[in-house]
Amino acid sequence: MIGNQLHERNEVLGRLAASDVASLKHNEINATSLGDEVKAFGRIREVLGVGVSDAKRKYTRIIKRLREADLTINFLAYKFFNTAPQGPGYSNIFERAKKGSPDKYMRDRDDIEEKLFDYSDPYGQKRGSQDIVKRIKSLGSFAGGSNADFQPGLRPRYAALNYAGLHNGAASMYGLSYVVLKPHIKHNATFVHTDSFNLARDFYAGEKVANYHHLHRLVVNMDENMLRALDAHNAGQRATFAGHLDGDCYIETQLHSGVNFYRDIEMICIAQSELNEAEQKTRALPKPYVPITKAHLKYNFEQFGRQHGIRIAII
Repeated sequence: MIGNQLHERNEVLGRLAASDVASLKHNEINATSLGDEVKAFGRIREVLGVGVSDAKRKYTRIIKRLREADLTINFLAYKFFNTAPQGPGYSNIFERAKKGSPDKYMRDRDDIEEKLFDYSDPYGQKRGSQDIVKRIKSLGSFAGGSNADFQPGLRPRYAALNYAGLHNGAASMYGLSYVVLKPHIKHNATFVHTDSFNLARDFYAGEKVANYHHLHRLVVNMDENMLRALDAHNAGQRATFAGHLDGDCYIETQLHSGVNFYRDIEMICIAQSELNEAEQKTRALPKPYVPITKAHLKYNFEQFGRQHGIRIAII
């Protein structure tokens, strides 16, 4: 009984520490906000080739677009709905992992998350209340899987910002179907201008993290094609630059909170092509996936939508 109470207490503290991570990062970002805004304004002038007055207008519209863009999580429909998803919400890699030695992906994910958010505070330089810093270190340090107090729910879940209004969500390389999250999730999220693994060897990676109130950091660091796509989207030309946005040209979003199916999902968009090829694709998948017909797949996601009050659209 005592062990269960301690585990539940640590889970609650882990959720609190996840919010603390986002708050401490906000303080870091805020410290350079003015300089970042100046850099973002200059980048718009340089990349889009406009004068001061046009740059001011475009800057305002670009930041507004970034704030209003949908947060999406892409997936393969015939995998995610192969069986009814279990649990109350969307889990991160550490929550889904089996006990035992961590695989390479988990170690790599831990490395980049440490680089961006400094969970372990190895140099003792993390600013903030020492009680908060200590809690983050105690519950957030993975330590290669050896930390008995590690709370996997403290680590981020991942989404992407659909800034270009793409038909199949912001990161279709992970699947043509996608979840649209409710806007309130953005307020406890952080963003980087590319896949975070691309920042693994960047000494200044932590200084490229943005949040909802300081999205100009994205403008400073994003690929030129991304900036042009934002400008084109604001001009009503969404399709113009879509073909130039390769796999790395997306805005990765780290969610420092749980994602509850009932509370946090606006809608789910299912790709017609993934529905049509469900049986063929699932027959080739290894266990625990099972072969599933188009009708059965449709039944699974429709039941899921009814259960959690989520609107389903086939696109």
